[in-house]
Amino acid sequence: MRFLSFFLPFWYPLLPNREICMYKPSKAQIFSTPLVVYQNKNKNFTVHSDICPHQGASLSEGKLTCDRFLQCPYHGFEFNDGTFCRIPNPENPKSRPFKSRVQLPLFPCTQSKEMLFVCQNKTGLVDDTIFYPPEEYNSDFRGVDGYTKISSNYLTVCENLLDMLHISYVHSFGSVETPLPFSMNFTWCSPYHGKSTFLYKPHKNTISQKIGKVNTVKVENEFILPTNTITRVFAGKSIKTVFTRTIPISDTESILYWKIYRNFWTFPLGDALIEYLMKKTIQEDLWILKRLYTKNREGQIRTKYDKTIQEFRNSIKKYL
Repeated sequence: MRFLSFFLPFWYPLLPNREICMYKPSKAQIFSTPLVVYQNKNKNFTVHSDICPHQGASLSEGKLTCDRFLQCPYHGFEFNDGTFCRIPNPENPKSRPFKSRVQLPLFPCTQSKEMLFVCQNKTGLVDDTIFYPPEEYNSDFRGVDGYTKISSNYLTVCENLLDMLHISYVHSFGSVETPLPFSMNFTWCSPYHGKSTFLYKPHKNTISQKIGKVNTVKVENEFILPTNTITRVFAGKSIKTVFTRTIPISDTESILYWKIYRNFWTFPLGDALIEYLMKKTIQEDLWILKRLYTKNREGQIRTKYDKTIQEFRNSIKKYL
C-alpha cells in the first residue's frame, strides 16, 4: 500500500494534552502539514496552518495577545481564529480589528482526556466519537501511558503492531521454539474495527508464565481506524491490554502514543515495571523498523498469519 498523505473520514490524534501550552501557541504536524494550536478568547482550541500568509513565518513561534489573537513573530500581524485581523500600530495601540478575506486553513478539533484530535471535514466523519477500549472505564484495571517518536510511516507502525509473527523473533519475550499461533479466527466488530483472536505458547520467562502461570495464552489483536490498535493478552485471570494511537507526522515520521492496562500489579511500583518493559519492547520494534524496506511492505508472500494486517489494509481502502 502506498503511503497515505491525506485524511480518511475519522478523527486523527494530533498532540498529547501534556504537549499543549494554554498560554502560548503550540506547534504540531500531520501528514507533513505544519499546524499551530492555541486557545481562543472563548477558551476553545483553534487549529490552523502554521505558515503566516504574509512572508511565511512560523506562527507557533509567535505569541497570544490579550485579545487571544495569534501574533506573528516576524512582523506582528495578528490573526483571530486564523483570520487576518490586525496590523499593530504603536501610535494607536487600541486600534480595532478589521475584516479581511485572508483566512488560514482551519482544522476541526476535539479534545479527549489525553489527546487533541483533528479531522479534515467534520460533516463527513464516519464516526464522531473518540475510541477508547473498555478497560479505560473498568476500575479493575490500572493504566500507565507514554509516547515515542518513530522514524517510520504511520501505516508501517500500525501494521507492526498488528503483526503476530514478528514477536517471537524481534522481542526478547518471544518464543522461537513455538513461534506460530494456533486456533486463529478473525471477526469484524464494525466496518472499520476488526479483531483477530488466537492462542500461542508463551516463553517461559514472560509475565504470562510468571504471573498467569499458564502454558497457553489467548490474544486479541484489534485495529480501529484510523490509527488505533489493541493487543489484549489473557493469561489465566491476568489480563494485559496494550492500546495505541499513532500520529501521522509525515511519510517518514510518526508519534506512537501507548497506554497499558492491567488487572495485576495494581500498585504504583507496578507502573514503573510495566513502563520499563513497554519501553524495552518499543526499542526492539524500533531496531527492526529502521531496517525495513518500507516500499516493499506488500510483498509476494501472504500467509494466514497476516490476516489482521490484510484486513487493516482492506478496511483503509474502503474509505479512500
